[in-house]
Amino acid sequence: MKTRNMKRKGEECAKLEEVAKVTPIGPPSPMAESASEKQTKNPAQSIQQLYKSESASSNPKGRPKSGRTWKTEQRSRFSAMKKDKVLHTTWKYKMAEKARLKSVKAYENELKEARRLDFEKKKEERLAKKKRQEENTRKSEVVQVIKNTAKIRRMKKKELRKLQKR
Repeated sequence: MKTRNMKRKGEECAKLEEVAKVTPIGPPSPMAESASEKQTKNPAQSIQQLYKSESASSNPKGRPKSGRTWKTEQRSRFSAMKKDKVLHTTWKYKMAEKARLKSVKAYENELKEARRLDFEKKKEERLAKKKRQEENTRKSEVVQVIKNTAKIRRMKKKELRKLQKR
């Protein structure tokens, strides 16, 4: 049953194609141009026509199962495509590149080391400065020595917090 329907549809398509090949009804319009002139005016359209004719096979296909109607029929596998030769580098070039990269790495490490040393030096200076400032503030402080320890027992909490033992 299916084969008969398919044959009938194929015959109908062939008839429609024959009708389409017949010249259009009515007198030719003065604006009509030849096919070669149309191609030169719109190259994108001509490329699309070429692409469609490439993908179209002898028997008409239906809608693809995936629903991707814009995809064309696969002519040959990707692995069958002719591939260019891979560019090979010589051993000498590889060794020169390796030596260059090694020297760049060494220079980079030198810069990092110099930066680290500079940072450490600045850190030591900062700490020394802080220590000097603390010593100077202690020297300049005015202190009052408490000789009577009984006063400490009578002090309030706030006053006790202010006390420092040295």
